[in-house]
Amino acid sequence: MKGKSSDGRALIYVRVSDDRQGEKGYSPASQEEQCRKYCSFHGMAVEKVYYDRGKTGRNLSRPAFQELLKHIKDSRGKITSVVALKRDRIARNTGDYLGTKALLKKKGVDLCFVDVDTDEGAAGRFLETMLAAAAELESDLNSERTTLSMDKARREGRLMNRAPIGYLNARDENDKSSAVIDPERAPFVRKAFEMIA
Repeated sequence: MKGKSSDGRALIYVRVSDDRQGEKGYSPASQEEQCRKYCSFHGMAVEKVYYDRGKTGRNLSRPAFQELLKHIKDSRGKITSVVALKRDRIARNTGDYLGTKALLKKKGVDLCFVDVDTDEGAAGRFLETMLAAAAELESDLNSERTTLSMDKARREGRLMNRAPIGYLNARDENDKSSAVIDPERAPFVRKAFEMIA
């Protein structure tokens, strides 16, 4: 096992980009539980758990992640490991991931993962880079699929956002999103437009 010392002090990092991840077994509680089991198995004491909720992994501008890095800096070598469920919890950008790993390594901190741990040899470093790249690819593909789906929905005339004031979000006979006139607010909106016309 690479660089994991028993009696080490670990920080756990948990990130969810949206509430649907809880349905896939990536809820904050599930991530923390699995990371704590990992730490216990490897003899690491958990010093603190950092949570970023509703934050993308496509960049490092996440409040809890930045606090975690500050904690490591302020601990002056007392933290030995950062533990996360998967690499994509740390970053969904290969450059950000590799940069973070290098920064932590300089501070003597191992980046450890519940799903796949790699060693420090040439093959391990290659595998780690490929796993980080796979996380970025998955993120890019999700983004492309979302853009295509939204473009299709717009072409079909579906409402993609919240209905404007004076309308209510609704579903049509085909269960597609649409807007209907809000009987309570619509008269006020009409009146406002008449007053400025």
